[in-house]
Amino acid sequence: MFFDLHLDLEVYLNENLRKFLKFEKRKLNRLNENLPFDFKQAERVGLKFAVVQLQSLKFENGKLKEIKLNEFLKNYEIFLRKIKKFKKVKIIKSKDDFYSLKKSQIGIILGVEGMYFLKSLKHLDILWKNGIRVFGLTWNFTNSLAGGLNNPEVGVKKFGKEVIFQILKYNGILDLAHSSEKTKIELAEKYPENVIFSHNNLKKFKDFPQNISDKILKLVKRNNILVGLTFLPKSLDENNFLGWKKNYDYLLKFNKKSLALGTDFLGFSFQESAPDCFNFLELNKNFKKFKIKKKLLFDNAYKFFYNKISTWKT
Repeated sequence: MFFDLHLDLEVYLNENLRKFLKFEKRKLNRLNENLPFDFKQAERVGLKFAVVQLQSLKFENGKLKEIKLNEFLKNYEIFLRKIKKFKKVKIIKSKDDFYSLKKSQIGIILGVEGMYFLKSLKHLDILWKNGIRVFGLTWNFTNSLAGGLNNPEVGVKKFGKEVIFQILKYNGILDLAHSSEKTKIELAEKYPENVIFSHNNLKKFKDFPQNISDKILKLVKRNNILVGLTFLPKSLDENNFLGWKKNYDYLLKFNKKSLALGTDFLGFSFQESAPDCFNFLELNKNFKKFKIKKKLLFDNAYKFFYNKISTWKT
C-alpha cells in the first residue's frame, strides 16, 4: 500500500492552477499511463491515504498571486464538488471518518499550503471546521506567520506563534516543507510530535532551497520526524528514480523511522517529470525492482497520522 504525504490533486482540479502548469485536462476515473495520477492507477498500486493540500495562490497576468480567504473557500467548495464525484474517495476530517473508511476507498486528508490569507484566529477556526488538518505556514514566500524559503533567516513571527498554538490545541499538523531554515529549526525543536516535512529531499545530495540541511536532519533523527521523500525534479541531483533512491538509502540508514513518501505528483509540469518515475505505475515498478521497503514507508506515515486522527473532532 501507499501513503502519500503530498499529492497535488487540488492543483490539477483547479482550472486556474492547471493553466499555470500547462496541464491538459484528462479524466481521472480512467487509466491513463501518461498521467502522474488517476484513480485507476491508485486502485492498481494500492494508494490508501493521501494528503491533498489546497493552494493559497492563483495565476494571474503571468504571475502567482496571493488569494483572500473568500476566494480560498470558493476554490475549496469547487474542489469538494469535483472530488465527491469519485466514489472511491473519502475525506478524513475526524476519527469517525477514519473508522468508517472502506477497504476500496482512498482516505484524503486535507491541508493548506501557504495561508497568506490568514488574518485572524477566527480564519483558522473556519479552516478547521471545513476539514483542513495539515497546515503549511508558508509556500516559499515569507508572510505574516513565518519565514519562507526566500528568507532562510526569518523565523516564526508573533502572529504565527498564536496560530501555531491554536493548531496544536486542535492537534493539527504543521507541514514545514516550504518554510525557512529558521522556522524549521524552531518548530522541529519545540513541537516535533506535530511536525512533518511532506515533500522534501536532502541537501546532502542536492543544494536546493526546499531540501533538508544536515542541521535539520539531526532534529529529524532525534525526534523521528516524518520526511516525505519527493520526486520534485529540481530537488534531485539526477532526475530519475536512482536520484530519489540516494535520499531513501541515506535516510533508511540514518533513521528509518522518519522515512515516508511525498510524491508531489501533479504539483509540477509533466514535461519535467523523471522518465522512469513520473506516475504511480512506474513508481510501483521501481519499488519492486529496487526492493524499496514500501511497507515501512506506509507504516511510518500511518502511525503518525493515526495518532492525530484518533483525537480529531468535527
